[in-house]
Amino acid sequence: AIPQRPFRLGQEERTDEEQEIFQEALLHLDAVFLHADHFVHLDVPVDLPEDEGEVYNQSSVQSSSIELRQVGPNLQCIQPFPFDNLLAVNGEAVSSVATAERLLAQSALAEVTLERHKYGLP
Repeated sequence: AIPQRPFRLGQEERTDEEQEIFQEALLHLDAVFLHADHFVHLDVPVDLPEDEGEVYNQSSVQSSSIELRQVGPNLQCIQPFPFDNLLAVNGEAVSSVATAERLLAQSALAEVTLERHKYGLP
């Protein structure tokens, strides 16, 4: 089994070795889909969090405390707002880690706009 990206508090990122295995597995993924006779997808009904996708602002956040990662087109917070997407820093929209870090470096405290853990993640 190959661990997925963390989506709950306390889960760790893939190790370098696990990432290498994952990359190798991706090279062969088409074989799984093209040579399988049947796929079974189990759908477990789960209520989505009420505040999923809610956009909110946090003011006076220690700029140095914000850790980010790029997940596709999204800037996902690792800390201090785990799994929420960062939309703006001090009112300026951000779309890359480099832009966000540049804006955060301009002052010790920042106002950030976030989108609460979309896609049904707890």
